[in-house]
Amino acid sequence: MAVASVVFNGSRINAADVATGWTNYVGGGAAPAAEAQLAYQNSLAVNKKVISTTQREGVDYKYGSTIDMTNALYKLWFVKVIVADSFSLNTTWGVEVSIGSGDTSNFHQYNLAGSGSNLTCYNGYPPQGGYLITSIDPNIDTWREAESGTYVQSATTWWAVGAQFASGAAKSENVAMDAIDIGTGLTITAGDGASTEGSFLDFVTWDQNTTTNRYGVVTGQGNIVRSHGLLTIGTASVTEFLDTTSIVLFPDGYHSSGLVGVAVGMSHSSSIINIGSLLIGEGTINGGGSEDTRPDFVVTGTDGNFDCSATMQNFRNVTFTSICDVANADIECELLTQASANISNSTIRTNSLTSVACLQSPTFGESSDLHDVDFIQAGAGHAIELSTVNGSYTFTNLTFTNYGADGTDSAALDITAASGITTVNYTGTAPTYKTAGATVVLNNSKTLTVTVKDENNVAVQGAQVYIQKSATETGEYGHPANPYTSHATNNVRGDGTFDITQTVETDNPASGWLFVRDNVNKDEQTYRYTSRGGNTFTFPAAITGADEGGGTSTTIVDAGIGASGIVEGDTIHNTASPYQWAIVLSLDTNSATTTPLSAGGSWAGLSYSVNTLAKTYATGDTATVPLMNEETNASGIASESYNYGGEMDVDIRVRLSTGSTKYFPYKTTATISGNMSVTAVLIEDTIIS
Repeated sequence: MAVASVVFNGSRINAADVATGWTNYVGGGAAPAAEAQLAYQNSLAVNKKVISTTQREGVDYKYGSTIDMTNALYKLWFVKVIVADSFSLNTTWGVEVSIGSGDTSNFHQYNLAGSGSNLTCYNGYPPQGGYLITSIDPNIDTWREAESGTYVQSATTWWAVGAQFASGAAKSENVAMDAIDIGTGLTITAGDGASTEGSFLDFVTWDQNTTTNRYGVVTGQGNIVRSHGLLTIGTASVTEFLDTTSIVLFPDGYHSSGLVGVAVGMSHSSSIINIGSLLIGEGTINGGGSEDTRPDFVVTGTDGNFDCSATMQNFRNVTFTSICDVANADIECELLTQASANISNSTIRTNSLTSVACLQSPTFGESSDLHDVDFIQAGAGHAIELSTVNGSYTFTNLTFTNYGADGTDSAALDITAASGITTVNYTGTAPTYKTAGATVVLNNSKTLTVTVKDENNVAVQGAQVYIQKSATETGEYGHPANPYTSHATNNVRGDGTFDITQTVETDNPASGWLFVRDNVNKDEQTYRYTSRGGNTFTFPAAITGADEGGGTSTTIVDAGIGASGIVEGDTIHNTASPYQWAIVLSLDTNSATTTPLSAGGSWAGLSYSVNTLAKTYATGDTATVPLMNEETNASGIASESYNYGGEMDVDIRVRLSTGSTKYFPYKTTATISGNMSVTAVLIEDTIIS
């Protein structure tokens, strides 16, 4: 493959190597001349001696045809002008450049050196002197300082420079304009990975360091590059580009959004592009509907290999594609488009608009997509938008710093779903959020594990493991020492939900068991729930059936009941008066064994329901939620995910009431401070056994 190749994306209107077509701007005197002393591009520039202290005078050029500067190919004028004695310029408006569709009227005037300029970057001439190089989009009316007549941008034909001095004392030509170039920027392709891959310094070599080019898109020295336009890396042609050392600056200026920055084209399967440079945007967010002059970094295409470890400061839009691997990067921007890119071990500094998220429609993962990223609020807005109704998201090592409180326009998460339940599984500190109406469940998932063995270190299968918050946790609801209380009227027999007067604790299992106590009749029913949020526990879909006639006070006979979805521990009740209930103890294919039916009745011929309330509950009735209520598996292990919010003291109980070997019940205490693992050793009850 060839050495890296750079081209200018635009057109040279005039090289300023001869004075044909050039005249005096405003003032009289000697005609402009193309001379060497003030040249930048090639060997000559068109110049004039100016000493005016009352008006801006200089040189102008009239093109022989018109140029459409509304065309996307010609949006920027790359300005190259010089005032040799810049130290004595008028401080309010010392340097003017103009562009128009007429030579005596119909043009816009721009202040490039003076306190009256429309951007602070033009408040004075560059203090080191020399050429003033910048870019202007004449389609942005905000930038003009003044106008004469009506400029028609689609029929551009005239360019000018003028200077005004506080004290005019020049002895020779002191004001000049060099080549007039219009376009968008530079493109680099090719590059040979075996010898000389392309880099940002190649733009400087081709533009500034080649005098016959000098389009004014980039300047630089050493490893520093300054760009006034769009630097395109790669097209449909194969490109190899590697840069991890350059410092690329994008100065503020009278350009437009999207026309300054970096564009990467991944449109060839053999392209290899690796950018780890320091990229600094010096643009600003200009109020009152004005232009955003910060740079963009945009990747298009999904062929080849693209790696990014760059530091991007003060960018507007950053766009990746699925081909991109972003690692060890530091990105500050307003809008980040992930498009399934892998982003990891990086920092994203969000600086979005008020109440707008920087990262929208992201995809998350553990070893791909978005993971292990620090989000830091650097301005306004949210970090991440989550829009899917009933969406469930898992954050792997995502952190959020300096964001606002829940409900604010600067909260970390913007939940735009207006209904349903949005679930966020996270680690570390809980992200703050603002919701458009969806119920938000934040789960800081830790694993609670209990391993049950006997005295011979043999795993015990089928042991019931129960974990509950300790009585010392007086600030927590939902445990026996401080239970939830039933809503006064919302919990009616047959309902598929249970409402409480408190807010459900966020560390209750996302799905689990609810123990409801009827404090009048002094009995307790157990229900499974599949979700919880706000003040409500929601049960699975109701399961109904009927005994086929062979039931007893503890047995239901119904073909297929074993595969119906009923499980041991469910509360089951008949659906007609006198509305008796029981707890399921075991299941076979066509029968279920229960505790004795309440009030001494029989299941024979009765209809039944599971996953609905067995009775109506009222004020004074209470409910508790265990953190674990599971049986051990063949390895003697019971585990449960826990939404960690801080250290929590818990009671652990283990028992095994079935089988030929009997054990004493086991009880201990522990503190959850992260993932918790406890080993319980059961002692055989040799008297009963």
